[in-house]
Amino acid sequence: MVGKSRTVPAARSRKVGKRAAPTKRRAKAARPTEVELLLGRRISALRAGLVAAVEEMTDGARRDGEIRADLDPAVVRTLIEHTAHAVARVHPPSQDLADAYLTVLLDGLRPAP
Repeated sequence: MVGKSRTVPAARSRKVGKRAAPTKRRAKAARPTEVELLLGRRISALRAGLVAAVEEMTDGARRDGEIRADLDPAVVRTLIEHTAHAVARVHPPSQDLADAYLTVLLDGLRPAP
């Protein structure tokens, strides 16, 4: 077969050259159990109660001049939530670090003298 090139029929080369991409299956989301639903509702209720308490505390502190009046209650709530989350994630727990976070948070909330 010297000098002769071997050709592959067009139909056959397309089948070999192109392969169908495998289809990805999406994992079905597991349905929450009744216990998970009840727990979720309970956590939502506790969170709502905590948010209301923080807003009440913030409003009272603002009225009394204990914290800056220019801060939106949602900002104060977010600052408290993120500070609590940061303190809770420290392992091993560190009282010094928790005190430092709270000092910075509270100093930032106080009105200027």
